[in-house]
Amino acid sequence: MKADKELLEAFEQEVREISELLTPTAERLRIHYMSHPALFEEFGLIIDRIYGTAATFELMEIANYCRAIKQVTYQCAQSDNTYARSQVKDLALSAVPIVKRMAEVIHDPVQLKSIRYQMQKEQKRAEELSNRIFGSTRKGPAAA
Repeated sequence: MKADKELLEAFEQEVREISELLTPTAERLRIHYMSHPALFEEFGLIIDRIYGTAATFELMEIANYCRAIKQVTYQCAQSDNTYARSQVKDLALSAVPIVKRMAEVIHDPVQLKSIRYQMQKEQKRAEELSNRIFGSTRKGPAAA
């Protein structure tokens, strides 16, 4: 299903609202990433909202990026690996400006290309961390 203009505008508003939720979560994660691993899961749950809608609208670059961030944050929430927590925290902090920019350009495929490289780079980084460090870790929410 391709998104029509009205649906894209609603999705743009949703992404803006989600970015406002990500910002304080990322800030708490920046400060407490070693002592509060549940913040990683919280971040993943929030970004999962973008993933689901983007996949429905066949905005696959956005969906794939959000899925990778969601997966690695869920995995990190279940890990005691301090190196991983530091790396995934950095990915989460990088995701906030990407999501904010996403909201600004989502309605325009030409402008969306302006963040494509950054999304692809961060997606690859998340997938590499996921495979290298968390290869056998359960991928869903820790509370499930």
